[in-house]
Parts: sequence; structure tokens; C-alpha cells
Amino acid sequence: MTKTLTKHGDNLALIIDQSLLKKLKINQKTELELSIKNGTLIIKPIEKPEKKTKSKDEKIDEVAKKIMKKYASVFKKLAKP
Repeated sequence: MTKTLTKHGDNLALIIDQSLLKKLKINQKTELELSIKNGTLIIKPIEKPEKKTKSKDEKIDEVAKKIMKKYASVFKKLAKP
């Protein structure tokens, strides 16, 4: 595939075809790393570490801890005979 640069304001832009974007799994919001190696421009998506999703049990534990902390004094009063 051969491309030419397009004028974009005072700069030049490289237009990347949708088919190529899909193959690379990148979109308008993807951060790209640009580098030069042996006179060749290398454009590479920056891979961000995946966020660990919490299980339902982890979410419930988290909420329970918040409730226990917030209402600790109330629970202590209720526990007294």
C-alpha cells in the first residue's frame, strides 16, 4: 500500500484506511508511539494493562466493609444487651 501525506492546517497527516485500523485494533482514541529505526518511521499502539474486574463477591465485600466502617458505632450499640 502506498500513501501520501495530506495537508492538515500547518502540518501534514497520514490517513489510515478503516480496514487497516480494524486489523490493528486501533481507533481515534488509541495512543500511538512513534519512533524511527534505520530511517523507517514506526507507528505502534501503546498497550495499556487490562484493568482487573472485580467479582461479585469482591464487590459485596468492599461495600460491606464501607458499611461496617460507616456504621461501626451503631452496630456496637445494637450489640450491647
